[in-house]
Amino acid sequence: MREAAEPFVDKASDRIFVGGTDGFLHVVEPNKGRTIKRKTLTGNLVSGIVAHDTNLIFGTDRGLAMALDVNSLEQKWATELDSGILQTPVLIGDNLLFVTQLGTIYAISVKTGEKVWTKKRELPNRIFFRHLSLPVFSPTTINGNLRDAYVVGHPNGKLEFVDVKDGETLDAVQMGSLKEPWADVVTTPVVAEGLLFAASYNSGIVAFDSSSRSRKWELKEKGISQMVLSKGILVVAGTKFVMATDAITGKVVWKFTYDKGSPGSILIRDNEVYVTSDTDGLYILDFMTGRPKQVLGSGSGFAGGVKNFDEHLLAMSSAGALFFFSRNDMVVSARKSALKR
Repeated sequence: MREAAEPFVDKASDRIFVGGTDGFLHVVEPNKGRTIKRKTLTGNLVSGIVAHDTNLIFGTDRGLAMALDVNSLEQKWATELDSGILQTPVLIGDNLLFVTQLGTIYAISVKTGEKVWTKKRELPNRIFFRHLSLPVFSPTTINGNLRDAYVVGHPNGKLEFVDVKDGETLDAVQMGSLKEPWADVVTTPVVAEGLLFAASYNSGIVAFDSSSRSRKWELKEKGISQMVLSKGILVVAGTKFVMATDAITGKVVWKFTYDKGSPGSILIRDNEVYVTSDTDGLYILDFMTGRPKQVLGSGSGFAGGVKNFDEHLLAMSSAGALFFFSRNDMVVSARKSALKR
């Protein structure tokens, strides 16, 4: 079974936390790559982790959302959801937002684990998706009134705006073409400087006014599943490509293609773009030109994206090995730490 979890860095304790398909949460000492503690979980941790106060919060593929103390790994709370949790929860204010494999959105109190509201969403043809859009806070105007809302993509090709208090649908915008397969909006939207960016798998990117939802520009580019905004440039990635566009005009700045695989989350740091392939390598690209500066392989591809750790970088291979890179020379400074036992 291929790994998918992203490592989490806790700078306060100088430790790395990462899950896997072996049913454990692993605590890793970064300098030597040594596993110093493991916690048995109910199910596998195949998503990332978020932190709040002294708690680590995540969900398992058996549908259990939980919080553990970062030091003792003692369970603080656990809440059962309707299906597996394959993606990292989103922390906004006092609520955690979980999206399950059935497409259901849960708002859960970060302090108690109690369900605040639940929003059921029917998936097309009862398909189970491994990658779904996560909600992002984006106030929007409804009937002339500004409402606090989350914006989230739907596998039916729509971009939905839901009320933060109860999950009620306030509005929906059709993005994906229903004339073709795979209309789903699987990207997590990006909201910044009055603009909202989203992408459907079969139609491409749309830039909206974040308040009025009017369309500013569109770019027909199929297959997009990841996006991030930095310095006025929207960097997106899909199967076998990475592309940068001007966020104001939608004009393509550069495009880089690679041999195979689907991308993990994109990291931009110090004018470099880091993007992984789940069946190929880690690509380091120049932010301004898209030219490759270095390509690193794991032999099996990489799970999720690259994470910062001070002057180092972390990446999990699809085979379950944790790599710790020196970003100065991009040589592996702490050889892969196998997590499976």
